[in-house]
Amino acid sequence: VSQSYVQRYRKPLISLQDLAQHHEGLVATTACRGGILSLPDHRRHVLSLQQIFGENLLIEIQTGAASDQVLFNKYAAELAQQLKIPIVASSDAHYAKVTDAAAHQKWLRLSAERGGSYADDYSLADLQTAIMRLSYLPQEKVAEAIANTSRIADRCEVSMPASGKFYPQVDFASVEGKVRELCEKGWLTRKLDQLAPEKQAAYRARLEIEIKVLEAA
Repeated sequence: VSQSYVQRYRKPLISLQDLAQHHEGLVATTACRGGILSLPDHRRHVLSLQQIFGENLLIEIQTGAASDQVLFNKYAAELAQQLKIPIVASSDAHYAKVTDAAAHQKWLRLSAERGGSYADDYSLADLQTAIMRLSYLPQEKVAEAIANTSRIADRCEVSMPASGKFYPQVDFASVEGKVRELCEKGWLTRKLDQLAPEKQAAYRARLEIEIKVLEAA
């Protein structure tokens, strides 16, 4: 996860080489409609992941009721059968309960990047709802997908304290000093030192404000 943020491009990014090196103990799925199956050459990528993860790779279907989700799930189920890869069911959950939808719509309208709204239900689906929403697929496929969801959950062993601050272990003298070092490095990388003096002063003042906010966190 840390490495994916270091080599990010707009969003955290991890390469197949990184996955091959660190795949032990991981379960991988092909994700949602915007995931790997949306790529033009997705079969090649899926086969590459299969070489890395073996039986720990699953093709994912989701319980959304939108028409494009239905088409996606049908194709994903067919692809899983062709490539002999197990399938797994999930909810593309943006919020926990159906009653949270209105609040989520308001949040979307406030977002500069995601203005507008959508009509599909993005709440967590319980077992019966998942079965009902996936009923257009063969019954045995739905049963397999849901059973694999439970198997993955049973394999996960995570204990997370309910409160407290948890930071990664680091090997530098102080967090504050490292933050400032990275900011100064970014200053030079972005060639801010080549700007006109008045612009440099404005950016420097903003940088100092941001650093103080981080130090106070």
